[in-house]
Amino acid sequence: MSGEGRRRRRVLLLAALVLGAVTLAVPGAAEGAPRPPAPAHEGPWPPSKVLAVDPSTVRPPRVVTPFASTCPAAPYGVQHTAPGGGKTVALTFDDGPGASTDAILAILEDNGVAATFFNIGVNQAVRPADVVAEATQGFLLGNHTWTHPELPTLSAAGQAQQMDDTNAEQTSLVGFPACYFRPPYGEYNSTTLSLAQARGMAVFNWSVDTEDWKADHSADPYWVNRIIRLGEAGGSQSHPVILMHNQPGAMPATVAALPTLITFYRDRGYTFVDLAGHVADRPVSGDWDGNGTVTPGVVRGNMWYLRNSNTPGPPDIVFGYGAPSDRVVTGDWDGNGTTTPGVVRGNRWYLRNSNSAGPGTVAFSYGGSSDRVVTGDWDGNGTWTPGVVRGNRWYLRNSNSGGPGTVALSYGAPSDRVLTGDWDGNGTTTPGVVRGNNWYLRDENSTGVGEYAFGYAGPTDRILTGDWDGNGTFTPGIVRGSRWYLRNSNTTGPGTVVFNFAP
Repeated sequence: MSGEGRRRRRVLLLAALVLGAVTLAVPGAAEGAPRPPAPAHEGPWPPSKVLAVDPSTVRPPRVVTPFASTCPAAPYGVQHTAPGGGKTVALTFDDGPGASTDAILAILEDNGVAATFFNIGVNQAVRPADVVAEATQGFLLGNHTWTHPELPTLSAAGQAQQMDDTNAEQTSLVGFPACYFRPPYGEYNSTTLSLAQARGMAVFNWSVDTEDWKADHSADPYWVNRIIRLGEAGGSQSHPVILMHNQPGAMPATVAALPTLITFYRDRGYTFVDLAGHVADRPVSGDWDGNGTVTPGVVRGNMWYLRNSNTPGPPDIVFGYGAPSDRVVTGDWDGNGTTTPGVVRGNRWYLRNSNSAGPGTVAFSYGGSSDRVVTGDWDGNGTWTPGVVRGNRWYLRNSNSGGPGTVALSYGAPSDRVLTGDWDGNGTTTPGVVRGNNWYLRDENSTGVGEYAFGYAGPTDRILTGDWDGNGTFTPGIVRGSRWYLRNSNTTGPGTVVFNFAP
């Protein structure tokens, strides 16, 4: 609802209360006037509920931000639809950064999903590392004011200060200001729109409201299911913009609902974009030329960019395969020693036996659309086949065909990030999980404890594995922006090989 619409609603509410012989103070009518409850508000009232600290304890940096010159031309008015052709969906998170930022980033990264974070200036000052992580990993940052006030109650100078202080804080942390703005509570007036446009910031509200803030930091299934139900309402729209939150306090219901919402839109063919129209880069790894060494790749949309050495440089192989809404997998599907692409659409797997454009060589159904997908040579016969993880239950199949899992085991926790590799070099792929920055790797496809446990990198890094040095053993790797950090042993320590790769 626009700021004008909200004001009309308040006028009607006030009139009804007066008729009922109830006297209320008009919001903002006088300095220091008491404020009545505001049920029309999108988020919690008062603004202090979404601030990590008392604003009087935090001062914005004195940074001159080159506003309009660094952003594309901003339209006047308010946008409510995700950019891009076909069906697109934009996930947006207000009020951060907060205690759930790391968990949200990990889910988005593991699903290869773009998103936009509208951060509050005060909260950025308290959690600067989270802001840097969001920007480094390619997520779009937006301006959500310094202290989350009701903007139409402020003077032009006051509104400008809210925008400018937040952009100054973001610039001090990541080197550039925001090009997108979301007014608190979705409320604005003509002054808001003019000030944002002058700063090169496009104003975006939303078309789908999950009302996840109402969970009030509860993890109760009632709230998880309610967030999912409201979030799925965008399935009737071609370009929904979904409102979620990332407030200072933990938001477990939002975190729990997010994977289901991603699955819902992915299964319906939506491409996930940020409000600038960008899709997420998805790092992959494989032995693309069959020389025994695993090297990097990036999937952007449906374009695959593969490099044959662990060094900086352009991709050696480029081709299109699959659709932007597909999940991507890699493996040696025919046992010839070369890794090639695969995509998973719903529960349908399409595997191709060459690194080139064309149809899938093998297609079959396995698992469910909400399962997490993994691949590996589970029986050591030289051919990679599918696996799915449901909660902490792993179902591995020894052929590229439909049918039940050949091996089932429990490993890790449902909230862990999952990966696979041949950790001991015996020719068989086995499971691993990452919890925070701790890696737990198991040498058998059976229930039990990990044989290896070590810390590597951080909880907001993109994770992958490979035999980076060709010695037959898989070890960890992470991607931070365009920077790849590959380690040649399953132990704590710095990256053995570090380079930039981004097509």
